[in-house]
Amino acid sequence: MSATTLNIKNAILEVDQTDEIESLEALKTVLADKIRDLKKQRTQERREAKQTESKVIKDQKKAEREAASATKKAEADAKKEQVKVEREAELAKKAALRKVLAGVAKRAPSSPKKILKNVRDNIDAEKKARTKAQKEQERTLKALQATATKHAKAQVRADAKAIKEAEKEAKKLANQGKPKNAGFQLYSAFWTKDIIDTDELEIYDHKRDWNKATYEELTEDQKNDPDQPWNKPKEEWPALRAEFASA
Repeated sequence: MSATTLNIKNAILEVDQTDEIESLEALKTVLADKIRDLKKQRTQERREAKQTESKVIKDQKKAEREAASATKKAEADAKKEQVKVEREAELAKKAALRKVLAGVAKRAPSSPKKILKNVRDNIDAEKKARTKAQKEQERTLKALQATATKHAKAQVRADAKAIKEAEKEAKKLANQGKPKNAGFQLYSAFWTKDIIDTDELEIYDHKRDWNKATYEELTEDQKNDPDQPWNKPKEEWPALRAEFASA
């Protein structure tokens, strides 16, 4: 309970004149309207937080599809380049063979040794051309793979950053309008002196010291557990307190 709410409550409790009944009735109507408006606001805030979360998931899936598409395109480009290089190598091989045959035909009258040397020279030249084409193909493929990997990593970093920012914004929207230490305030309000063990309470100078010490002993999961009595609707508190008092 905030300080403002507590002051209003105390002011109402101090009213003891019957002629204030109509004023209190009017105040009751105002409070009912205010509670209804705040509930609408809370519903809207929760809806916006859920919409933000849905948008994050949608954007993440879109980013994953784009990354997959980019990777697929890079692989297709690499395969296309490989086919091109292989075709060029095959054409170079055929050209070298034609050159060999042309050289053989041209040098037919020459000695067999010279013909054989020319054939070997042409074969060596064809091998060098094929090796060069293969290396060029490997360099092109590595460059395409590096580009695809770089793009994928950049996309992953961007997705992680977007998700982190969206989660931060969703958390901010979810907590908007909530008082700080709301859980501790509910805990302190639920545990009244009449249901706390007297021996345990006497250890502390004030009840607020007991509130702080015992609340800090709880884990975050225990503090936020909806089954804990202080996290249940306040209209159920009297019955819950009665259970603890009779235990």
